[in-house]
Amino acid sequence: MQDALEESEEKAEEEEEDSIGYFYTLAVQMELDNDSHVILYGSPYMFVNQFNELVSGRNATLLLDNLKYMIGETEEDQTVVIPVKSLEQEYLTVPQSALLLFGLLFGIVIPVVLIIIGIIYWVIRRRR
Repeated sequence: MQDALEESEEKAEEEEEDSIGYFYTLAVQMELDNDSHVILYGSPYMFVNQFNELVSGRNATLLLDNLKYMIGETEEDQTVVIPVKSLEQEYLTVPQSALLLFGLLFGIVIPVVLIIIGIIYWVIRRRR
C-alpha cells in the first residue's frame, strides 16, 4: 500500500510541474495487490446538497461512478441500478409582492373582517 501511495504522490508532483497554477486533490484512488480499491475524498462536505448544487450535481455523479467502479461494473453489467430522479433540491421562491399581499390578507384583513362580523352578530342577538 505504501508503494501505491508513493507512486500516487510522484504522479501528482509530475502533474504539478507540468500544470499552470494550482490544483486541488478532490479524491485519491488506490488499487491494492489483492484486487481491492480505496477511494479517499478530500472533504466530507462534498456530497452535502448545498455543495453538490454549486457544481450542478457533479459531486453526486462522481460518487455514483466511483461506487460502480469499486464493485467492478462495466457498461454491460448494470449491477447498480439507481432510479432516475433529480439529486438536486428544489426551493420554493415567493416574490416579495405576493408575500406582502398574502401576509396582509391573512394576517390583518381576514381577522378584522371576522371580528367585525362577530361583533355585528353579537349585537343583533343581544337586541332580540
